[in-house]
Amino acid sequence: MTQGLEYASALPMLTVQERKAELYASEFAADECWSALLETHGPRIPDFVYGHTFLVIKPEAIARRLTRVALDFVTRHGYIPVGHTPVAIGRADANAIWRFQWNAATLDRVRLTHRVNAKSNSLLVLLRGPAGATVPACVHLWALKGSAHPERRRAEHLRTAMAMHNRMLGFVHCPDEPADLVRELGILLPLEELRPLLLACIPGCGGDPVPDGALGQKVTELESSSERHSVDPAEVLRRLTHQDEVSIAAELAWAVERGAQLPLDVVRSALCAARIDLDSWDGLTLSAELIKHDRAGASPILDARSVDDVLQTWKSQGAAIRGSLREVFHG
Repeated sequence: MTQGLEYASALPMLTVQERKAELYASEFAADECWSALLETHGPRIPDFVYGHTFLVIKPEAIARRLTRVALDFVTRHGYIPVGHTPVAIGRADANAIWRFQWNAATLDRVRLTHRVNAKSNSLLVLLRGPAGATVPACVHLWALKGSAHPERRRAEHLRTAMAMHNRMLGFVHCPDEPADLVRELGILLPLEELRPLLLACIPGCGGDPVPDGALGQKVTELESSSERHSVDPAEVLRRLTHQDEVSIAAELAWAVERGAQLPLDVVRSALCAARIDLDSWDGLTLSAELIKHDRAGASPILDARSVDDVLQTWKSQGAAIRGSLREVFHG
């Protein structure tokens, strides 16, 4: 019976958002990951989807040397790294992950995000959630991560600890719900990399916590191969004022201060005049502050409910939802 359970049929037990279940029902990357889970986990699938999540540490966080800040944060909150792998988030991957949100984004924001992702590999860390949690591990970490919008972040959030300053340069990514966990693993990893990572969650198959030294070595390797940069517009502008193009730096600072929303081509021309390459961290950091991020009047195809709302729904309904999936596998 369980071998015939498809991802689409499991979706009501993987998300509390009906619209998400409708949209994800035809996601073939999620189907592929679900099939791999059936092979590797079988009746343990509920333990995986409710008890695990992942954190992607993005190129801007690696450049700013914030990887250990992020890892220390999640371990303090009871998450245990059980696997890790570098991932290159290419154009097709990013478009697939955020395709139900980016319909409301400007092309400039999408294109600039692709340029940021191309700066280096990201680091995907698979995490086992806190023992005895009442909500899925991914939902809990989503709540801890904090919003991309500063007015919605609180002091206890990960993105606050990382001093995130621009919604496009988010430093980290994690799946919102179990439905996203399955879908995004299927998008980000080919099967030959996905299966070993899934097996890393199973005790006796490599499912012990990753030794601190092994993960630390991977962090060191990634950081040593990536240019170090503040990814901080204030620092970039201060530095530029001490270089030759003081007047151009002043113009850029004024544009940032007044919240200018300029076409990326205009920003590129201004950067060129200041002898700054758009694809440098200086160029990307300033461009993220200067472009228009949202299409006027557009709403995301999947306009997700607030994290607090979803968290409360899982708290109130999660036991019954988890019981339903376990019933499918264990009868």
